[in-house]
Amino acid sequence: MNNPKIMVVDDDEKILFAFQQVLAKEGHICIEAKTGTDAVLKFSLQHPQIVFLDITLPDVNGLAVLSRMKQIDESIPVVAISSQKTDQDEMKAMRLGAYDFLSKPLSVAKIREILNKNIQHKENGGSQPKTEKGPEFSKSKEHVLNTFEKQFISQQLARHNGNITAAAKASQMSRQNFYRLLIKHQIKPN
Repeated sequence: MNNPKIMVVDDDEKILFAFQQVLAKEGHICIEAKTGTDAVLKFSLQHPQIVFLDITLPDVNGLAVLSRMKQIDESIPVVAISSQKTDQDEMKAMRLGAYDFLSKPLSVAKIREILNKNIQHKENGGSQPKTEKGPEFSKSKEHVLNTFEKQFISQQLARHNGNITAAAKASQMSRQNFYRLLIKHQIKPN
């Protein structure tokens, strides 16, 4: 498998930079998100191979993000991380389907171990089976994705004063894809 995509969700620039450095050395593509809203959108659009998710985010609880990610694709492992790990948070995360729960400061060796185990498992053809869900689940999933997507696009556009190019770049997507989402959600730039 060439250049697996690894998502890192954390509002701490230092953590994102450290992950970026480690992942680049390993030949992985790093998908960064600083908010839960951003994370859910990028997760649904880019389907990373594994996610490292801080459970303390500025906009929403990371455990809610974990739950949404598992609704979107339960086969993608999500590793919960926290600087204030409690047994209660760890139990909730594991109940929601977390692959592992790590405490900050993070160990580079542990990150590599998780990545290597996961990548090797995928390369050997292993994946968690997807369960069949009915049409109600699909409708609900689509609604959640659309809500997050619309909120994310609106926020990015507002942060960049209606500048589509800047908002697209900050969202790590092409201008064309960003513009398609504007049309889809009937959002008009200022």
